[in-house]
Amino acid sequence: MKRLNIVVEGQAEETYINEVLSLHLAQFDVGAVARRVEFSRRKQRIVSRGGLFDYPKLKRDVTNWLKQDREALVTTMVDLYHLPSDFPKRGEAKKITNPFQKVALLESAFAEDVDSRRFIPNIQLHEFEALLFVDIARLRAYYPDYSREIANLKAETARYANPEEINEGTATAPSKRILKYVPIYDKVIGGSLMAIDLGLQAIRSRCQHFHQWLMRLEALAPPTP
Repeated sequence: MKRLNIVVEGQAEETYINEVLSLHLAQFDVGAVARRVEFSRRKQRIVSRGGLFDYPKLKRDVTNWLKQDREALVTTMVDLYHLPSDFPKRGEAKKITNPFQKVALLESAFAEDVDSRRFIPNIQLHEFEALLFVDIARLRAYYPDYSREIANLKAETARYANPEEINEGTATAPSKRILKYVPIYDKVIGGSLMAIDLGLQAIRSRCQHFHQWLMRLEALAPPTP
């Protein structure tokens, strides 16, 4: 089985990968495990994880895992929304309006900077919550008191055939749209559980970039002779 280590931004992504993607990839002879990016380490060896505040910490986590497990590949699941300003070619990417071209440039720059054949860069368009807009009405199961508001949210975003096209504006990013209508929304509880409930096939059928990343991961293990 081919080992795959995945550096993620937060707990919701970690839960989703360890409970959904890892089981799916096992069918392709790929053993995947996720952990949140490390942002601090104290002398008592207490490690704090979660959140992407600057690029060097992300790169360090990726390169350290490549060194620690020299037989495994490493990939990432971090959000384009609020991607650190010191990320390679971040300034150049901001000039690109097409989100798929933008993320392709950033992933290419990330791969070049890490410089390892065992690294597969992946940046989520535009954040984890975009996956929930595959069927945002299901949010009612977790927040039944906000059924009317969720219906309005669904109507507001109905024009997006691909939820990954929902932008990275400070008030219009996927998570900000949800919080506008459901202020008690919790990414870890509501977000990760709903993504699990949606089912992998439903998500990949509408989220182009996510689907392409997953296909690449499915093809990692060599075919059985």
